[in-house]
Amino acid sequence: MKKKQSATPVQGEYVLGFDGGGTKSICVIAQADGTVVGVGDSGATNFQGVGVGAAGQEVEKAIVQALKQAGISADQVATGAYGVSGADREADFDTVSEYVLPHNPAGHWLLANDTTIALRAGTSDGVGVALICGTGSNCIGFNAEGKQAKVGGLGRFTGDSGSGEDLVERAIIAAMRAYDGRGPQTMLYDRLCRALGLTDLVDIIAFFYLDDYRPVEIGAFAPLVFECAAAGDRVAQGILKSVGKELTLNTLTACRRLFKKDDVIPVVLGGSILQKSKPAVYEEMIRAGLARRYPNAKVVKLKDDPVLGAVFFALDMLHGKAGVRRMATVRRSYKALKKA
Repeated sequence: MKKKQSATPVQGEYVLGFDGGGTKSICVIAQADGTVVGVGDSGATNFQGVGVGAAGQEVEKAIVQALKQAGISADQVATGAYGVSGADREADFDTVSEYVLPHNPAGHWLLANDTTIALRAGTSDGVGVALICGTGSNCIGFNAEGKQAKVGGLGRFTGDSGSGEDLVERAIIAAMRAYDGRGPQTMLYDRLCRALGLTDLVDIIAFFYLDDYRPVEIGAFAPLVFECAAAGDRVAQGILKSVGKELTLNTLTACRRLFKKDDVIPVVLGGSILQKSKPAVYEEMIRAGLARRYPNAKVVKLKDDPVLGAVFFALDMLHGKAGVRRMATVRRSYKALKKA
């Protein structure tokens, strides 16, 4: 499902964009011409990880901060677009609506998955495919007719690959196989021990004992796998290539379901792993896979914060189409306000 949207007539002169993630969230207020005047941030708003109550509190916190910095009242917000992690199934959209909409100041609003606003941030109109790899992994696309293709996005039960947790879990397994003789030697074992503060990697299981539950955010150690690969570790390189094949398959599958072979297809790569990691194994494999199947696909590494995609959606609702000039104003003024 792309979105849930209200049908309330538009009133007011400001727009609101919200990006709710599994780690942090951000709200942006802009004028009708795209000038950003307020930004607020908060913690995780994915109810699957923090619960409905806590997620709702963080939504309110970010919105209140943004309104305060903008110096406006809630009734001055005409349109609002929310991209929230965890909004995947129909039932999820209902749940997210329950804790987002009580704090929504806009009369006319849109609710979508956070990958959808990343796609809007990296394109002129929201048409194309977005692949996100960071705290989680997701692939969503839309064609010009509004048809959606969603590939995975629900974690292990949909076979997702590419999140930080998935990558480091693979590295831990490979390191343990090397340690007991089932697999080839790798520098991952010693590097993971140092990163986790362990003498023996097997002691990681103690973090998850019921009486001494200390869960580790293992996804934070994803850069370690890339570092080992860059240093020539063949096991780490193999892990990256294996994940890269899955991510390429996800991207090609979304394209196949939405577009024809010769269509011009924007493919937006976002999330901390795809945007920052070196070597850029995933990006290279995705580009090569697309070149063979969809020669006119245009791969774009997301440069803007995904929340700007939500602002663009809100401007679309206000004006019919945000337009190149307003989008440029959003980007320029957002950067300026963040630096101030």
